[in-house]
Amino acid sequence: MEFNTELDKVEMKIKIEEFKNERSEKVVNLIVEDLDSATVDLSNSSVDEVKELFDSIYEYIISNEKLIVFDLINTDNNLFVEVAKDLVEHLNHEIEQSEENFLQLIRIQKDTVIEA
Repeated sequence: MEFNTELDKVEMKIKIEEFKNERSEKVVNLIVEDLDSATVDLSNSSVDEVKELFDSIYEYIISNEKLIVFDLINTDNNLFVEVAKDLVEHLNHEIEQSEENFLQLIRIQKDTVIEA
């Protein structure tokens, strides 16, 4: 069986949502609707949501055999948007640099399915 040596790419939009919670505290969320509305609370220091986002990215790439290219659609200019820009840039770079690793994982998965 022949395997691709390169993965197709799919663009996913990332948006920033700002609002006040029930305690009138400012909350800023980074949202990727194409990944089951994966959300990272940028105003909270917990890393759990970032880990969940990475897990969603991994699952999507392996399941769909496509690399994700994120595009931040907000045009506001504030600290949270700057943090989001850095995060998006980092994610895109890491995904691009990991393409060969994703290809190997997809090959292993397909070999396991074929043998079963």
